[in-house]
Amino acid sequence: MHSVRCARTVTSGECARNRTELVQQKFGALTTGLTTKYQYPSGANAKGPHRLSSAVTTKTGTSTQTATVFEYDLAGNQTKRTGTGRPSQILTWDAEGELRQVNTTGAGTTGEGTMTDGEASFVYDASGERLVRKTAGGTTVYLPGGQEFTVQSSGGVAASRYYSFAGSTVAVRTGRGLGGVDSIVCDRNGTLNRPGFSGGSGCVPRSVEVVCPLFGSAASRSSARRRARGHRPDVTRGRTGLRILSTC
Repeated sequence: MHSVRCARTVTSGECARNRTELVQQKFGALTTGLTTKYQYPSGANAKGPHRLSSAVTTKTGTSTQTATVFEYDLAGNQTKRTGTGRPSQILTWDAEGELRQVNTTGAGTTGEGTMTDGEASFVYDASGERLVRKTAGGTTVYLPGGQEFTVQSSGGVAASRYYSFAGSTVAVRTGRGLGGVDSIVCDRNGTLNRPGFSGGSGCVPRSVEVVCPLFGSAASRSSARRRARGHRPDVTRGRTGLRILSTC
């Protein structure tokens, strides 16, 4: 269960309704309650509305905290994320506002020319559609017709094809035959909330509900078939912790 608090803050003369606190109750895979408080710079320190400067998470009943600090460029693009106990992420954007590179610094990185968790690079076409994503897990190529082909760093390969009807994604194929097709149910925003596991006979013997709370984080991760799509018709940025959201 989630509880969200928002507050109206004035930034550069504008009134913005930003989330200031998120309370997550102990539930399911979450073995302890969590409270996250969000800070936004104001006054002379504000570089623009809605630019989160820090997020501090505390475990319920303890003093254990983890914090993440965010930095931005003049265009409003996030350029750096520094978190407790993990390497910082350096984000590089192109002139079109597309994320080109995510690098990490600090302990745990293995040097130039290699990729670790949290690092990625992207290639786009002239219209801004993503063509290639490279992460520590492998390289994914996005082909026309909703097709995705991944060469994994372990040497394996994987392919997916998404099917749409009336503007909504209705199914995804990850294998041969009827058993390789999963039906998908999306809400009015296009958020995947119930993928059905299709059997070899073409029936759907079971389904797993995927809960996406406000702001797009997934509360339920029990379905591996969600793959790289979740809140609205978004596409995650691999292992970077970032996601692309549409404006539908």
